[in-house]
Amino acid sequence: MNELRTIIGSRVLTSLRINGVYVPANSLTSVLQSYTAPALFHSDGFGKYHLSKSGSLFKVKTQGRYFCLVSAHQVLAPSAGYDHEQLCLHNPTSGKVVTSHRVIFPNDDPGFGYDVLLYEFTECVEAKKLYATDWFKIGRKQFSEAVPKPSKAVSIGYPSFRNTFDYEESKYAIGPNAVWGEEVEPKVNGRLAFAPMPEISFDPSGMSGAPVFGIYLNELEPALFFAGLLTNASPKVFNFISRTRLAHVIEDALAS
Repeated sequence: MNELRTIIGSRVLTSLRINGVYVPANSLTSVLQSYTAPALFHSDGFGKYHLSKSGSLFKVKTQGRYFCLVSAHQVLAPSAGYDHEQLCLHNPTSGKVVTSHRVIFPNDDPGFGYDVLLYEFTECVEAKKLYATDWFKIGRKQFSEAVPKPSKAVSIGYPSFRNTFDYEESKYAIGPNAVWGEEVEPKVNGRLAFAPMPEISFDPSGMSGAPVFGIYLNELEPALFFAGLLTNASPKVFNFISRTRLAHVIEDALAS
């Protein structure tokens, strides 16, 4: 494992397979960034473009359908107070935002113990309102497979300190952060976790909903996998819900 840490630490002289394409390790985070976005909400009264932000999201493609994963507290907590139909994605070419056509959520989780919502954008992609290439492909069965023990973990999200709206100037500053780390014991029940290494100096508030990826040795080659969805983060520990716990909401979505 020390060899893998050296490879990933230097991010050179190796590649990892993502969406069927080999990506040089030094381009890894920039490629993974394309599958993430700020969680934007379109609602009246928020500046010229009626937009506000609450956390991050992960764009995933499975069985030919396109979904966004977010943590439920980003949308439903009293401090957020958004309606389900307000989540949207931005098309940088057209300059327009596109809202989802369906939301799937567990109906027995008032305390956010599960803390996941799934939004579908398949119709929007098929209508070419969003790019089909900007979604991370994952097989249906992979969601229920055990998560490998990673040598390195990385999460890419949009912390609030550098992603803000200036409503007076109608400007939105956008910038992702990639946080690398190693697996540790979680601080929240029902979660997995990693500790940022090196330690981060910023407040990760706003990164909820970001994907967490792991890297491990698969037959002596480094391989990347989707590990889960970030739900609770502090500068010392990033807690996330395992992809295996996402399986039933994915199955509910695909069955309807």
